Amino acid sequence: MPQIGWGLLNPSPFCLKVETCLRMRGDAYERAPTLFANRAPRGKLPWIEDGRARVADSERIVRWLERRGDVLGEASVSPAARARGHLVRRAVEESLYFAIVAERWRDPVIRRRYADDLLSSMPRPARVVVARLARLTLERQLWQQGFGRHDLDAVRAMAAEDLAAIANVLGDSAFVTGDSPRAVDASLFGSLANLWHIPIETPLRRALAGHANLVGFVDRMRARFAADVEAVLPG
Repeated sequence: MPQIGWGLLNPSPFCLKVETCLRMRGDAYERAPTLFANRAPRGKLPWIEDGRARVADSERIVRWLERRGDVLGEASVSPAARARGHLVRRAVEESLYFAIVAERWRDPVIRRRYADDLLSSMPRPARVVVARLARLTLERQLWQQGFGRHDLDAVRAMAAEDLAAIANVLGDSAFVTGDSPRAVDASLFGSLANLWHIPIETPLRRALAGHANLVGFVDRMRARFAADVEAVLPG
């Protein structure tokens, strides 16, 4: 899992999702920070090694963990609440996530700040080359996904709509499907924490700040499942 000072909790929403889910379940685990996914079964982060099994893709990992015991009570969720959670997770992982990537790598000010910290262990010349390769790779992925065909302002506007919709679904509830945190909450926290717990003000962070219930959700999840992890906030 990537691990840098810029976000401190975990700069990858999907890695933070898995790590939070493990904490929610009370499962013991050991981090293996890395920037490269060449060893991953599907060539992308995150993946876990559980005994001799190597499981990739955050949702497959969650399902794998559930087979070891329904610790989070997923089976007790009503069909309507389960459907709500499914739609929230899709909005987060298939839309909002790509807006986060676009803002980090297409805004030159944010990109420089983020890449310098992400690649801080590398010599400056190597850092420049790797950052450029990463940007080109992610730009290609964003183009294939669709957000890369829009200017950044349009992407941010779409993300703001996602945030407003998720805030409306969450309402006054403590968590997405009720009073207890479940896997969908780990997914939502993974992305929202990567917008909120950063040391730079961004348009997407301001959009999130406009929804007090989402900010409260991030604070609540962090207090329960990441209280021992320091977060950097804008001064």
